Amino acid sequence: MRYHYGTIPTGTSANTTRDDFIMEVEDTNFQYIYFPGHYVDGLNFRLSVADFVSNDMIPIPELDRSDGDLTIVFLSGYGVSFNEPTDDDWYRANVPYANATLYNEDGIIPLYHQQDAASPMGCVEQMQWCNLAYPKDRGCGPLAGFVDALYGAAPLFNLTEDELDLDRPASPLETGTRLLWPALILRNNPTTLATVIQFLGARSLISQTRLYNGIQFQLPKNQWQLDVTNWFNTLLASVQESFIDTILGPSDHVFDPLRWPPVNGEEEKMCDNQKIRSTAYASFSFFGLCFTFSTGVVIILLSYILEPFLKYLHKHRKYKQYTHLEWTNNTNLQLHRLANEQLEVGEWSRCTREVPTTDPGTALAYLDITDPKHPVLTRRDNRGDSGNQVEDDSSTVHSTTGIFEGPIMTDVRPGIELEIRPKTPSESGNRICSTCRMRTENGELAIRPDRSSVISVVSEHSGCICSEHHRNEAGDQMVQGRILHSDAVEESTVETTTGNINED
Repeated sequence: MRYHYGTIPTGTSANTTRDDFIMEVEDTNFQYIYFPGHYVDGLNFRLSVADFVSNDMIPIPELDRSDGDLTIVFLSGYGVSFNEPTDDDWYRANVPYANATLYNEDGIIPLYHQQDAASPMGCVEQMQWCNLAYPKDRGCGPLAGFVDALYGAAPLFNLTEDELDLDRPASPLETGTRLLWPALILRNNPTTLATVIQFLGARSLISQTRLYNGIQFQLPKNQWQLDVTNWFNTLLASVQESFIDTILGPSDHVFDPLRWPPVNGEEEKMCDNQKIRSTAYASFSFFGLCFTFSTGVVIILLSYILEPFLKYLHKHRKYKQYTHLEWTNNTNLQLHRLANEQLEVGEWSRCTREVPTTDPGTALAYLDITDPKHPVLTRRDNRGDSGNQVEDDSSTVHSTTGIFEGPIMTDVRPGIELEIRPKTPSESGNRICSTCRMRTENGELAIRPDRSSVISVVSEHSGCICSEHHRNEAGDQMVQGRILHSDAVEESTVETTTGNINED
């Protein structure tokens, strides 16, 4: 199959003639004869390119475009089958020719191939150079092919055609270099449609994403437009990479002689004055950063200034007293104070400050868990003892006044106090407990040693021990006190312990 779209020069430079440009490919019968009724993995399209600019070709009048560079791309199937007819203007695969059975599919499906052995598509590339020093309506050259656009924009950059005709054009002026240096980079790198397609081949087609084992699955009607869009995006990426490669140079130093380095200071400045996006850096808004930082500083300062300022207004101007006092008393420590004052525990001061205080040695209310489902704060009776520590069952309580506040057992009724009055030591040095006194919520009960059936009185060198068996609803309980090395109540130290006992 032959396609004729223009003429191409042949011969020598001294004797040049023009012959017809003939694009030859095998016809569809040859391309698909080897694959009747089945598919083979690895089949793919073939793309052929007619580059009219590089080959100095003259297109036929129907394709002649003086405002751009013409390239014709031919698409050939070469065995690639389509699972359904395709109405795309470039692929045009609607000729049934065989059947096939697909894996995981029931039955046999028909296959189609392209109408043309090489489906052509003409593309025109246009370029325009602009000098931003001029107004927008007068600062750009013509929209045309690469050469025409370059020569048309030369006057805007103070360049002449003679300067552009040199084998290595250069300008000592900054204005001229701004046109010549990028033009040289684009001319010496693959930044045209023909070079991209010749390098990538069928891999440049978006339709490859639906090609599997030699079968092209469903394509949209505008598939050719999607392919052209992908080519254009690839060209833009190639242009960007060309500027980077110019700075870095070829990876293989064998190609260094083909490289055109800067020839004057202006071209060197152009090399150094380039910015390329990199993942090693990140762009951010300086205004946004400053605004965020300033707003944060203001909020932090207000958090430190606002409350003391309102406190000053409350103290000296009586400003919103209820609101201020409610805010102050809703803190954790003030809520703790309110709970203790409600139980009449302690004498409190600094009741409108951050940290309220009470008298040293004040025994604060504790948590009564007699009812585990409804724990409450309970007041302790306090008569001057200091340093009291209450722990779990069988714990020890130390008191410097000789008075024990109870109970220690959680299941003993609160409010029991044990007072032990020592007697002067005997000649043997033993201490004898003269009285064991139990104070309860209902009054005071003095229990003397002669009631030995209830009280156990034991004399020791270290002091005396009194104990009483106290029965309540929870069972038989024992309250016990012990005096160590003391002759007077005011100077005595008392250890008191409680624990469950079994009644024999």
